[in-house]
Amino acid sequence: MSAYGDIVQEDSVSDMEMARRLQPMRDLLVHKAGITQDQIEGLTAFELRDALLVLDPLDRQWVAQVNKAEAEFWKRSAGTRIGYADQILGFDCGGQQWVLEVAFPVGSYDTVTSSWRSKNTDISYMKDLLREIESADIPAHSPIEQRWTASSSSPMSPAAAGAGNPAGLPADTVHSWVGIIMYLPTEDPQQREDITKR
Repeated sequence: MSAYGDIVQEDSVSDMEMARRLQPMRDLLVHKAGITQDQIEGLTAFELRDALLVLDPLDRQWVAQVNKAEAEFWKRSAGTRIGYADQILGFDCGGQQWVLEVAFPVGSYDTVTSSWRSKNTDISYMKDLLREIESADIPAHSPIEQRWTASSSSPMSPAAAGAGNPAGLPADTVHSWVGIIMYLPTEDPQQREDITKR
């Protein structure tokens, strides 16, 4: 039931189905840490990700393996949910993290096919970002998030546009937001400092 008293349609996930979804992450942890499946039986996907990352959060190849296992979890979890936005869009990211987020204009609704899509500013940004991450050998934790929003009338917003906007962007400007995450899966001060420096 939602906060508004309405029924929210959501498929329940059996223990067996959740185990199938989590298996790639569990297998990787068992292999790398030399523990048994029983020892990690009750861990959620986010707890498994933290347990995996804490083993070597700054090793690019290891982080790539963890990202691959987590991506498989999300593929196996694909489906649909019906409900209110405040219930659907909320996302439990798990654990502590550093996030770098940027927003930039990519075009406007009125000229979406001519200026926005033809220039591919948003996609070009991501390609450049991924090249930079690879060339700097950064162990980028997943996901690198990209989303799009309408502009905001708030002058403090990175997506500000419309009347009175100093950049002169039209009110129908579309903005792309990119978030880069570095998880802090440990309480060890030195390891947290090393992640922060990276």
